Order: sequence, then C-alpha cells, then structure tokens
Amino acid sequence: MAEEFCRNKYKTTTMMKKVKAMIMLFMFSNIISSSAQKVAQGDSLDGFDMAGALEHAAELKTSTEKNFFFEHAKRTYKIEKYNLLDSYSYGFNKNGVPVKVHPPKTNLNAKTLQGPQPLGCNNIDFENGDTTTWVVTGDFQITTGGTDPYGGFPKVYPGGTNSLRLNDDNIIGKTKFKASATRVIPVSPINNQFQLHFAFCLLNFPHGAAQAAIFKVQFFDQFNNQLTCPTYSCYYSNPPGALTGLPPGTAQTSSVTGKNIGNQIYPVTYVPWQTVNMDLTAFNGTNVTVKITCDWCIYNYDWGYCYIDADCGNSVFLPTGALCGGSLCGPPGMLSYTWTPPIGAQSTTSCITASTLGIY
Repeated sequence: MAEEFCRNKYKTTTMMKKVKAMIMLFMFSNIISSSAQKVAQGDSLDGFDMAGALEHAAELKTSTEKNFFFEHAKRTYKIEKYNLLDSYSYGFNKNGVPVKVHPPKTNLNAKTLQGPQPLGCNNIDFENGDTTTWVVTGDFQITTGGTDPYGGFPKVYPGGTNSLRLNDDNIIGKTKFKASATRVIPVSPINNQFQLHFAFCLLNFPHGAAQAAIFKVQFFDQFNNQLTCPTYSCYYSNPPGALTGLPPGTAQTSSVTGKNIGNQIYPVTYVPWQTVNMDLTAFNGTNVTVKITCDWCIYNYDWGYCYIDADCGNSVFLPTGALCGGSLCGPPGMLSYTWTPPIGAQSTTSCITASTLGIY
C-alpha cells in the first residue's frame, strides 16, 4: 500500500513538472514571438495599418483567404516602404510595344490634335500616341480603340484617337499598384480652363473610405504646394455602399464581376466618360502641375483603373461682338451654371437660347 502511494506520488510529481515545463515553454515562446513582432514592426512593418487590415480581412470567408491577404498586404507594404522596385515605369504604346518611361521632353508648341490645343498644352490629349510632356508612373497603356470589358464604354474619349489608361485589373504577377500621370501647365489666358475627361472601373470590395481604390486629381503651384482648389476625388466605399464624388445615378454596376488578388469575386462599378472643368485663371502667368492618380486599395489587393484624356480651353468663351440669337454655352464640365437673361428667369443649364436682344 505504501509502495503504491509512493508510485502514485512520483507519477503526480513528474506530471506536474511536465505541465510546469510546458507552461514555461509556452510563456517563453510568447515572449520570443512578442519580441520578434516588435522587432519586425519596428524594422519593416512600422506604419502598417493593422486595424484596417483586420477590418478588410473580416470580410473574407476562410482562414486561408485571410492568411493569404495578410501575407500579400505586408509584403507589398514593405516593398513600397523601402522602394524595392525599379523606379522607372513600364507600359505599352499605341502599337502594343512595351516602353520604359523616362522624364518627359519639354515641348510646349501648339498642335492641332483632338482639338486646337493652345500654347503650353501640347499632347495634353495623348494624340501623339505616347506620353510625351507627361510623367507616368505605375502600369499604363495608350488606348486606341475598343470597349471596356466591364462598362462597355469606348476606351478612347469620343472625339479623339488616343487616350491613356492608368492601372489595370491584373491579378497575376502584379508588382505596381499605384499609377499616376503628371505634367506642368504654364498657365495663361489662352489655356486656363483645364478640361479633364475620365472614365473608370472599381472592384466593389466593401472598403471604408480611407481604404478604397481611388481616382483623384490634384494641382500644385510653382512652389510644389498642393492647392486646396481645384481638387477632385472619386471612390467606392461601404458605408455608404455607393460611389462618392459624382452625382447619384452616374455610376453603374457592371454585368461582369471581377476578382481581386485573392481570387475573391465581387461586383464592379463603372463610370462612363465624364468631363470636369478645372478653372486655373487665378494662376495666370505661373506654372501649375496637375497630377492624376488611380490607385488600388491601400492593401494592394482590390483593383481600380481609369481612362483619362484632357483639353485646354480659355475663359474667354464668348465673342465680344454682337450675336444674332442661338445658343450660348458655358465651358463644359463645370459644377454649376447660372445664366441671367435680359428678360425672364435665370437658368442653371450649361447652355441657354438667346432669343431676346440684350446682355446675357
């Protein structure tokens, strides 16, 4: 009996030692893991939006999908943070030939292409068939025809023969997820109405506004300070589950679904060609830089791409002499219009019929 008691006591003591050792090993592993995590964050993941990434991952279905997303998001974050990719950009010209983009040549001569482009706006409409006078980063392509596979709208702005596509929906071998086109405009009274034409497609992953794929336009003065006006941005976010930046009803849902990097399928929102007018009259006599950006979501996981084109106009859009009736139109693409006729009520349409003698 005493011998059995001793054997049982020995077994209990041995088991307790094993449990204690396992607890200590677990605690030590946690300490090592925690330390490694702190080192990793301080070394390469410092600044990574982990809370936002967790919010994104919550929408994915399986643990495999979540793990794939995190590994991709962290890897591309470190690549961008340490600029591990070639600084040059690559794309395709109108003949489908791969090209390496260098800083643009300075060529500000007027040229009649999409329309009579004034001095300072050469190839602003890409009618040369290339990106001369622009600096382009990320994936891009000069488009010459055809229709978009999601929206069915023309890939070229109506009236032109070439447009520029920024970014794409490629989910295999993608290395650059941000794309932009930048150029300097020497602003003068003959070119101070910058008319941007654009169309785009976005994968509708339910991102918050700060995480979504985005299309935006920014302007910088001659000292490289960003201007508060004009500026423009557009993106799909949930909430509110709609496109922000365009009037309701402008965007449409494609009948064709899209896939993200992880092969998850989501609807696609597309916007056919639109025009916005950027009034630069306040900067006459100075150089203004316009930057047009089309980025994937901030985790480089869900895509967005856009087509762009442009024209330069002037603020003196009406003749100074007498008119004999007909239509009077303001510059296209303005946010709002107000016409005051000599007789009758004001009109808020872009054009008005001049049927009464007087000043409009």
